[in-house]
Amino acid sequence: AKRYYIKNIEKIKAYRIKNKERFKEASQKYSKQYKIKSIYGISIEHYNDLLQKQDGLCAICLKPETRKGKSGKIDSLAIDHNHQTNEVRELLCHRCNVCLGLLNDDPLLFEKSKDYLIKWSNKQCEESVLEDKKCGAGLEDCETCNNLV
Repeated sequence: AKRYYIKNIEKIKAYRIKNKERFKEASQKYSKQYKIKSIYGISIEHYNDLLQKQDGLCAICLKPETRKGKSGKIDSLAIDHNHQTNEVRELLCHRCNVCLGLLNDDPLLFEKSKDYLIKWSNKQCEESVLEDKKCGAGLEDCETCNNLV
Protein backbone atom coordinates (compact mmCIF):
# COMPACT_ATOMS: atom_id res chain seq x y z
CA ALA A 1 0.00 0.00 0.00
CA LYS A 2 2.83 2.37 0.83
CA ARG A 3 4.56 1.79 -2.53
CA TYR A 4 1.30 2.36 -4.38
CA TYR A 5 0.76 5.60 -2.48
CA ILE A 6 4.27 6.89 -3.23
CA LYS A 7 4.04 5.89 -6.89
CA ASN A 8 0.58 7.46 -7.39
CA ILE A 9 0.69 10.38 -4.97
CA GLU A 10 -0.27 13.00 -7.57
CA LYS A 11 -3.29 10.99 -8.77
CA ILE A 12 -4.39 10.45 -5.17
CA LYS A 13 -4.07 14.15 -4.33
CA ALA A 14 -6.04 15.14 -7.43
CA TYR A 15 -8.78 12.60 -6.59
CA ARG A 16 -9.02 13.88 -3.00
CA ILE A 17 -9.27 17.50 -4.16
CA LYS A 18 -11.94 16.57 -6.70
CA ASN A 19 -13.92 14.67 -4.02
CA LYS A 20 -13.15 16.98 -1.10
CA GLU A 21 -16.68 17.08 0.33
CA ARG A 22 -17.06 13.32 0.19
CA PHE A 23 -13.77 12.81 2.03
CA LYS A 24 -14.64 15.51 4.57
CA GLU A 25 -17.99 13.88 5.42
CA ALA A 26 -16.47 10.40 5.67
CA SER A 27 -13.64 11.72 7.84
CA GLN A 28 -16.04 13.49 10.21
CA LYS A 29 -18.25 10.42 10.48
CA TYR A 30 -15.30 8.14 11.21
CA SER A 31 -13.81 10.67 13.63
CA LYS A 32 -17.06 10.85 15.65
CA GLN A 33 -17.40 7.07 15.74
CA TYR A 34 -13.77 6.67 16.82
CA LYS A 35 -14.08 9.33 19.53
CA ILE A 36 -17.26 7.82 20.97
CA LYS A 37 -15.77 4.32 21.01
CA SER A 38 -12.32 5.23 22.31
CA ILE A 39 -13.37 7.75 24.99
CA TYR A 40 -16.72 6.39 26.18
CA GLY A 41 -16.53 2.75 25.08
CA ILE A 42 -19.86 2.80 23.24
CA SER A 43 -20.75 2.38 19.59
CA ILE A 44 -22.37 5.00 17.38
CA GLU A 45 -25.45 2.74 17.43
CA HIS A 46 -25.60 2.96 21.25
CA TYR A 47 -25.29 6.76 21.02
CA ASN A 48 -28.09 6.88 18.44
CA ASP A 49 -30.27 4.63 20.66
CA LEU A 50 -29.79 7.04 23.57
CA LEU A 51 -30.58 9.96 21.28
CA GLN A 52 -33.77 8.29 20.08
CA LYS A 53 -34.90 7.35 23.64
CA GLN A 54 -34.43 11.00 24.65
CA ASP A 55 -36.24 12.27 21.53
CA GLY A 56 -33.10 14.24 20.62
CA LEU A 57 -33.40 16.32 23.80
CA CYS A 58 -31.11 16.99 26.75
CA ALA A 59 -31.84 14.67 29.69
CA ILE A 60 -31.85 17.63 32.11
CA CYS A 61 -33.45 20.68 30.47
CA LEU A 62 -35.40 18.66 27.89
CA LYS A 63 -34.36 21.03 25.10
CA PRO A 64 -32.41 20.35 21.90
CA GLU A 65 -28.77 21.35 21.60
CA THR A 66 -28.33 24.91 20.35
CA ARG A 67 -24.54 25.28 20.46
CA LYS A 68 -22.89 25.57 17.08
CA GLY A 69 -19.49 24.13 16.30
CA LYS A 70 -16.72 25.59 14.16
CA SER A 71 -18.48 24.46 10.99
CA GLY A 72 -21.62 26.41 11.92
CA LYS A 73 -23.63 23.21 12.38
CA ILE A 74 -25.40 22.52 15.65
CA ASP A 75 -23.31 20.22 17.84
CA SER A 76 -24.44 16.76 18.90
CA LEU A 77 -25.61 16.22 22.45
CA ALA A 78 -22.73 15.48 24.82
CA ILE A 79 -22.26 12.05 26.36
CA ASP A 80 -22.52 12.46 30.12
CA HIS A 81 -20.55 9.91 32.10
CA ASN A 82 -19.36 9.14 35.60
CA HIS A 83 -15.77 10.36 35.79
CA GLN A 84 -14.78 7.68 38.33
CA THR A 85 -16.30 4.61 36.65
CA ASN A 86 -16.56 6.01 33.10
CA GLU A 87 -20.14 4.65 32.99
CA VAL A 88 -22.23 6.43 30.35
CA ARG A 89 -25.32 8.03 31.87
CA GLU A 90 -27.35 10.00 29.31
CA LEU A 91 -26.98 12.73 26.69
CA LEU A 92 -26.84 16.40 27.69
CA CYS A 93 -26.75 19.73 25.92
CA HIS A 94 -23.52 21.70 26.22
CA ARG A 95 -24.88 24.06 28.87
CA CYS A 96 -26.18 21.34 31.20
CA ASN A 97 -23.03 19.26 30.71
CA VAL A 98 -20.78 22.21 31.59
CA CYS A 99 -22.99 23.04 34.58
CA LEU A 100 -22.60 19.52 35.99
CA GLY A 101 -18.88 19.68 35.36
CA LEU A 102 -18.52 23.01 37.17
CA LEU A 103 -20.43 21.51 40.11
CA ASN A 104 -17.98 18.55 40.07
CA ASP A 105 -20.95 16.17 39.64
CA ASP A 106 -21.61 16.81 43.35
CA PRO A 107 -25.32 16.50 44.30
CA LEU A 108 -24.73 18.38 47.57
CA LEU A 109 -23.16 21.33 45.74
CA PHE A 110 -26.06 21.24 43.28
CA GLU A 111 -28.56 21.30 46.17
CA LYS A 112 -26.74 24.26 47.77
CA SER A 113 -26.83 26.10 44.43
CA LYS A 114 -30.55 25.40 44.09
CA ASP A 115 -31.20 26.66 47.66
CA TYR A 116 -29.19 29.80 46.92
CA LEU A 117 -31.23 30.57 43.80
CA ILE A 118 -34.50 29.94 45.62
CA LYS A 119 -33.40 32.21 48.47
CA TRP A 120 -32.74 35.07 46.07
CA SER A 121 -35.92 34.40 44.09
CA ASN A 122 -37.86 34.55 47.37
CA LYS A 123 -36.30 37.95 48.11
CA GLN A 124 -37.61 39.08 44.73
CA CYS A 125 -41.03 37.72 45.73
CA GLU A 126 -41.01 39.54 49.04
CA GLU A 127 -40.30 42.83 47.26
CA SER A 128 -43.13 42.11 44.80
CA VAL A 129 -45.57 41.37 47.62
CA LEU A 130 -45.19 44.95 48.77
CA GLU A 131 -46.68 45.89 45.40
CA ASP A 132 -49.41 43.18 45.70
CA LYS A 133 -48.25 41.22 42.67
CA LYS A 134 -46.52 37.94 41.96
CA CYS A 135 -42.84 38.10 41.18
CA GLY A 136 -43.04 35.85 38.14
CA ALA A 137 -40.14 33.66 39.28
CA GLY A 138 -42.33 30.68 38.52
CA LEU A 139 -41.23 28.62 41.49
CA GLU A 140 -43.73 25.95 42.53
CA ASP A 141 -42.44 25.94 46.11
CA CYS A 142 -42.43 29.73 46.55
CA GLU A 143 -44.52 30.25 49.70
CA THR A 144 -44.65 34.01 49.22
CA CYS A 145 -46.24 33.82 45.75
CA ASN A 146 -48.50 30.92 46.70
CA ASN A 147 -49.85 32.87 49.70
CA LEU A 148 -50.99 35.70 47.40
CA VAL A 149 -53.53 33.48 45.66
